[in-house]
Amino acid sequence: MGRVKGASGVQGDLRVVPLSPDIACLLPSQEPPFRFPAARLLEFPVWRLGRKPPGERDLHWTDGRSIGGGILVRVPEIPRREDLQPLAGLKIWLPESALPELPEGQFYWFRLLGMRVLEVTDPATVVELGQVQQILATGSNDVLVVDAGDGSEERLLPFIHDTVERVDTQEGIIRVRLMPGL
Repeated sequence: MGRVKGASGVQGDLRVVPLSPDIACLLPSQEPPFRFPAARLLEFPVWRLGRKPPGERDLHWTDGRSIGGGILVRVPEIPRREDLQPLAGLKIWLPESALPELPEGQFYWFRLLGMRVLEVTDPATVVELGQVQQILATGSNDVLVVDAGDGSEERLLPFIHDTVERVDTQEGIIRVRLMPGL
């Protein structure tokens, strides 16, 4: 969601740089089928810090405010400016427990990554297309980047109801019906 830039100011605020222009696209909207609006990193009072997910420690902050393309927060558990500086470069994640449950048919992107994508042409014919490697946010709809893992080109699939038949998060499978030209 963000990256710690370092300590800021004489009072020892922590400067954070969001990893998206909207300070983190995270929370789902109520708009069907699978859209995500901008959410602010400051809506979550506990962050996970670390070099890679899920992070190594929780950080509780107070007095957060947006400033010129970044965020400043106060960290009561680390009151001295010089003690904040070693946090520079760490990334910020949110614990899954902080995320609200979603209504049926809406999904968090991170849960879709790595899922197997199966093409269903009829009930008896199922072809494995690969795994979701990335999700792209386009103006009209989100797009799944599917890698077959065999060195062939990636396949881009629109994440819309006309293409996506079913998402089974328990099994880790997305069933699709390809439109002509895909």
